[in-house]
Amino acid sequence: MTIGYEAILALEARRREAMLAGDAPALSDLLHEDLVYTHSTSGVDGKTSFIEKCSNGGLRYQSIEVSECFVTSLPQGALVHYDMKMEVELSGVGRVVNSRAMSVWTETQAVVRLIAFHATPKP
Repeated sequence: MTIGYEAILALEARRREAMLAGDAPALSDLLHEDLVYTHSTSGVDGKTSFIEKCSNGGLRYQSIEVSECFVTSLPQGALVHYDMKMEVELSGVGRVVNSRAMSVWTETQAVVRLIAFHATPKP
């Protein structure tokens, strides 16, 4: 199985939209049960804690812009590398985050889900 470039970009777009909307059901559909989500602050969330933060207002994404994106296809998934600029509110405190990020998508039982995300702050 090789996940197509356009399909992966569509999944990435759906994930960003769900994060912006705090849409727990959509995030649940997109995120793998074994998700490891490493924020640019080095904080780490699993699927449940990430969805809770996004949907209960503890973590509010105001905007997410992606550029310089490229996809590496793998036999059972894909890596997505990109620059990311976000406006986010964490526990009521707003901040702008510029980072280099990588998303890891995997296919399990014919369903493609995000299994890992890692963001590194840009200087």
